[in-house]
Amino acid sequence: MIFEKQAIFEFDEAHPHCHCSVIQELPNGELMAVWYAGENEAHKTVGLKASWKPLKGGQWTPPQMIHKTPNRPDGNEVIIFYQGKLYLYFNTVFSRLFPWQNVRLFQKISDDMGRTWSKPRLILDTKGYTVRTKPIIVKDHLII
Repeated sequence: MIFEKQAIFEFDEAHPHCHCSVIQELPNGELMAVWYAGENEAHKTVGLKASWKPLKGGQWTPPQMIHKTPNRPDGNEVIIFYQGKLYLYFNTVFSRLFPWQNVRLFQKISDDMGRTWSKPRLILDTKGYTVRTKPIIVKDHLII
């Protein structure tokens, strides 16, 4: 197995704090990396960014913002390719006081390897449940 070390992007003054990166191999022959970025963790500027890279070499694409809730921080994203679609799960913070205890869990779906996404759908309205580990597939059922 061959591993390669390569920066996805240079320092981004608009989003200096980057955290919780995840990576997914896509069936079209690319890797997709997603992370949250903004002024500081749990700051209202924090949103989800992504970049893609061919598996057979090449450079990462310039980062793109794939989700940003207006005036609220997003984070703790995970992605998985399942039954022909790419799923994105993430948390949105709803209080500056104890931010990670005041999150709600959302889902977005992409049919084109993450280039465009559905509108966010609230999948758990109970505050405080965060995602951080990669979802798994058990007997053809997606578990997050």
